[in-house]
Amino acid sequence: MIATASGQLGIVRFAVSALEFFVDDNKLFTHIRIYLIILIMGFKEIQIVKIGSQALFRKHDRVDINKINDLGHDVKRLRDERNIMSVLVTSGAVSLGRMAMGIKGLEDKIVEARVAASIGQLELMQLYKLSIGEDVAQILPVHDSILNERKGPEFAAMMRVLIDGGTFPVV
Repeated sequence: MIATASGQLGIVRFAVSALEFFVDDNKLFTHIRIYLIILIMGFKEIQIVKIGSQALFRKHDRVDINKINDLGHDVKRLRDERNIMSVLVTSGAVSLGRMAMGIKGLEDKIVEARVAASIGQLELMQLYKLSIGEDVAQILPVHDSILNERKGPEFAAMMRVLIDGGTFPVV
C-alpha cells in the first residue's frame, strides 16, 4: 500500500460504500471529490493521492527517484491487481522547474514562478510516466472548470473517459 511521508502524501479513497478522507479539506478538493464519487463506475474504488513537494525531494533539492518509482509501481499495482484507480494530485512543479532552469533571482518573482512551473509541469509528467510505465494525463483545472454549470459536466466527462480507460490523471 502507499505509505505516507511526514504528512506530505495524503490519500482520499472513494469506495461505493464509504468515504475515507485523509487530506485537508478545501473547496477544490471538495468539488473534485463530488465529481469522482459520481465517476465510480468500472473501478471498485477511486483514490486521490496528494503528493506534496517535500515528498518529491530529498535533502539538497534532489528529486527522490526511489520514492516516485515506488509510488508509480504502487498505484499501477493497485489498479491492475485490486481494481483501485488513483488520481494523483501533485505539487512540486515550481521547485522542479527551478532546478531544471538553473536560474534564480529574477526581479519579478511571479514571472520566475510561472516560468519555473511551466518547465516543471513537463518534468513532473515525465517522472510520473516513467514511474508508472505508461502514459498519464495532465489535468490543470480551475474552479470555473469544475463549478460552472456548462463546464462542470464536461470536466466530469473528461475525467470519466480517462479513469474508465485506465489512464492516471495527474492534477
